[in-house]
Amino acid sequence: MSYRCLLALLLLATSATAQEWRTVDRAELATSLDASAAKFKAYPAFEFRSTIMAYTNSTDREPAERTSTVVWKMGDGAKAEHLGVISYQNSELNVTVDPEEQVIMVAEPVDFFAPLGTNYRDIVFEAAISIGKVTDATGVRYRARFAAGADFEIIEFAFDKEGWLRRVEAHWGRPVALIADNPLSAHVTPKVVLELGLPKRLAPGAVNVSPAQAVVVHNGTLQPAAAYQGYTLIDNRLHP
Repeated sequence: MSYRCLLALLLLATSATAQEWRTVDRAELATSLDASAAKFKAYPAFEFRSTIMAYTNSTDREPAERTSTVVWKMGDGAKAEHLGVISYQNSELNVTVDPEEQVIMVAEPVDFFAPLGTNYRDIVFEAAISIGKVTDATGVRYRARFAAGADFEIIEFAFDKEGWLRRVEAHWGRPVALIADNPLSAHVTPKVVLELGLPKRLAPGAVNVSPAQAVVVHNGTLQPAAAYQGYTLIDNRLHP
């Protein structure tokens, strides 16, 4: 066998091995997600940016919409900005300010650093029919597959070599109306991609994340702070 033939076979084998998906237990993906979340919580103060890209069809090369979010963590407090909406949080309150609607919403504290939301475990670990894993030079990817007719076809999770979750890609499993509630609307099969940056360490107190910037207590009740006089305050807390 010639040197070139041997080299070609080695390259082919390496390429095939690098992209070979193997089935893994759901617990392995859960462990990877939990480990990445733990990395965030280990940083006392940081800035974190992410981007969401929505594609009209899963085969589209360019997104139809792109939005970005920035989150600052300062100890037990946090602040987030997304599409002009600002949220502040401490251990007692989550306060969201919508300048366009001139509304302030008050709720119980949430997990700012759960970019997949709170129900992803139910979606992935209960509805998925299989989970595959592939390792390459950039890190590890997991692919959850769902039954035909399910809301999703696949959801992929990409982790870098240090274990940080860097990308989530969700493909719809069935067509949806391009214009909601329009019976004549064309139907598409979209995908959404969430790209996650790495946290940038900051000095404690570098960013003011206090809800007091938006709400104050007056005569025993929450009211808009001076900067938001005239805003409507909606208190959604279960136990004010």
